[in-house]
Formats: sequence, C-alpha cells, structure tokens
Amino acid sequence: SARLSALGVRTQAEYQKGLPLTSQEIQWIVEGSKKTDSAFAPRHYPVSLSGRDPEPDITAIRTIANGLLEQGREREATGTNEEAIRLYESLVIFGWHLKHEQRSFVQHLLGIATESLGCEALHKVYAKQGLADRAAAYGTYRDKEQARLQLVAQKQRLMQTDKGFATRVLQRDEGPMWRREAVQWVVVHMDPITRDSLPLLEQVARQDPDESVRAAAVLWLKGIIGDKR
Repeated sequence: SARLSALGVRTQAEYQKGLPLTSQEIQWIVEGSKKTDSAFAPRHYPVSLSGRDPEPDITAIRTIANGLLEQGREREATGTNEEAIRLYESLVIFGWHLKHEQRSFVQHLLGIATESLGCEALHKVYAKQGLADRAAAYGTYRDKEQARLQLVAQKQRLMQTDKGFATRVLQRDEGPMWRREAVQWVVVHMDPITRDSLPLLEQVARQDPDESVRAAAVLWLKGIIGDKR
C-alpha cells in the first residue's frame, strides 16, 4: 500500500504503531519546509507518498500532523513562539502537499483538514502576539479551506445519491481523483438487471487518459462480469 516516509527515517510498520515523531524527525520536516517561497506553494517537502496504491496511510498522516501540532503547542507554552510558528507553517505545507497530490479522495480530504488545522494554529498564535494582519490572513485562509471541505463533501454526497451526477463526473470531470471516486458510485447506481452502466465503464477502462482511473474501472468490471469479457 501507499506509505509515507520522512526522509526514510520511519518504516510503514513503525508508523502503524502510532509512535510520536522524534525530535530529529520533527527537525528534518521543519528544515525541509524551509525550501519553499511561501507556506502555500511548496516546491520541496521531505514527506512523500510512494507505491502504486492511491490510498494513503492514514496513521502516518495523523502521526506527522499531530506531531507538528503538539510540538508547536509545547513551544508556545514555553514562550518560543518563532519555533511554534515554524512548526505550524510546516503543518500547513504538509496539508498542502497532501491536498494537491490528489492521489485519492481520502488523501484530498485529509490534506484540506490538515492545512486548515495549521492555519487555525497560526491564526491564534499571531493574534496572541497582536499581529492582526497576519492573524487575519491565516484566518481567511482557514475559512477558505473549511468552505472547500464542505464543497468537496457536498460533491461526494451528490455522487452517492444522484446517478446522473455521478455519471457526469465520470465523463467530464477534469480531476482524475474525482473520476476514480465516480467509478464506484456509477457501479453502485447501476441497474442490476440491465447493467446499464457497463458500456460507460468499459469505455472508461479503455479510453480514460489517467491510468489510475482506467485501473479502477477495470477492477470494478472484473467484479461485475469477470475476466472473460
């Protein structure tokens, strides 16, 4: 399955244990996040996904996000606000990274939520320092991400309840992540007698420009009609 690795320091099995990040791992992540022009447009980041499975390692993501957040709060408690800010900025970058890879719907949601969490922390720490402009900027960005999260959830609910909408997403949506998500809902909505969605699924399996979308359609087709057709 897909796994996250912080510069190869921690294996997937170690992440699954849910152990907190070490101070060395935190330092590597923070140092890596400095290789960017802004917290919202990173060019480099020392945490990356590997493997062909688009599903993320949720335990690893939560371990990294919680580690950055908790370390930041500890720095705030001891009055080292600049270090806390760097940790929170790294959390925002981590969320941005997850959100924009769009390997899976779940990862996209986790990325938005993580980025929003980091923005909220930065909003609060800057407000405590009396830096109203910076606090407002991160508060605005947090609100935008939370609104985005609601829109994403609404779009998924429509696919779950509206067969026509799911079909349109599969046929027309520009994002491979959304087309992959739509494949399963087109299958769910398919008439079990007429199997009316088979032609569309077969077309997607042959012609979709994204390999992962084609693979998703092939997988569902195998479950519906087997390997012979």
